[in-house]
Amino acid sequence: MKKTQHIAFWTFSVLFGFSLFAGICELFGVSFCLFGIPLHGRLSIPICISCTGLAVTVVRILKKRAQRAENPLLYRLLTAGISVFCAVLLFICIPLSLFTATSYADSRLSADRAYKIFFEEKADTGEPIVHVYKRYSPFLAVYRNSAVLYGFSGELSDVEVVWSEGSCAVQYPGYSEEAESAEDLQMLSRKILYESSK
Repeated sequence: MKKTQHIAFWTFSVLFGFSLFAGICELFGVSFCLFGIPLHGRLSIPICISCTGLAVTVVRILKKRAQRAENPLLYRLLTAGISVFCAVLLFICIPLSLFTATSYADSRLSADRAYKIFFEEKADTGEPIVHVYKRYSPFLAVYRNSAVLYGFSGELSDVEVVWSEGSCAVQYPGYSEEAESAEDLQMLSRKILYESSK
């Protein structure tokens, strides 16, 4: 049982440390990916799981030590402090996960596999947001730029991406500002720069 607790402790500790590290990296535009999709917006899930598991494991260890200690007050205070810390972290992370969760409906990969575009659909406007990432590996990507496909009208499967050096052109069915009727549907294009000019 003691060995199992130590394994659980280190497993949850590593997961918690990785989740915090990934969250800090997100502040600098660096995203860890799972199945080719950036984890941002969902990092609070492993943080909550690892924090809860770590807190339960540590509390159980401290409870056993308190039973054998001459002065169990210190262990009880540590147990209370860890429980409060876990509760506060969960109270912060759960609402944040609801506000920052990002769901990608589709994606496009460049021919050289160096860049990837993700389409985020906004239910309120119907105009997808395009996010461009530079891929360093299937598990690591860095944010480059984003743009809204204004006037979009159609399916994401109709969108085509023309890649060029330092930028790409996203071509999609939609209506321009001058459109007056449903018959004015045309192919619009949005250029997105993802490499700064030297």
